[in-house]
Amino acid sequence: MPKHGLHVICTLAFIVSILLANLTRIIVFFGSLNSIISDAIDFIDLFFYILSPLLVGAQVDTDSLKQIWSSDLQPDSTRYGAINTYYLNYTYKKPDSAFHVAKYHLQLASERNEIIEMAKALNEQALIYYLKGKYNKAMSTLLGLN
Repeated sequence: MPKHGLHVICTLAFIVSILLANLTRIIVFFGSLNSIISDAIDFIDLFFYILSPLLVGAQVDTDSLKQIWSSDLQPDSTRYGAINTYYLNYTYKKPDSAFHVAKYHLQLASERNEIIEMAKALNEQALIYYLKGKYNKAMSTLLGLN
């Protein structure tokens, strides 16, 4: 057998022995891969949530957004995205309207037991109370004392 062929076989044997020795670590890694992917998706959602005003332009059609978040045919992530886009564009301009959307958001998230979306809806409600100078109501909303 040529010298370099033996070297390749030894290298492969070494790699296989390392993989077998670390099999438990590899299994744990791929088991936690689902968690890593989930965290990455949450990060991407947050990234687009923050950048959506730049991506969607200055004016957003509220009727189009309402059609999206009201439609049972849309995936929940799309519905929540439309709600978040509405918040970014109208919470400061139309806080009363945004508050009604936040109540709908909370109801939708509660029906689906989406804890993160429930927290976003309550956070939006608290922000609106804060903007209106209702600081105690904002704090009680954040603390879940409503």
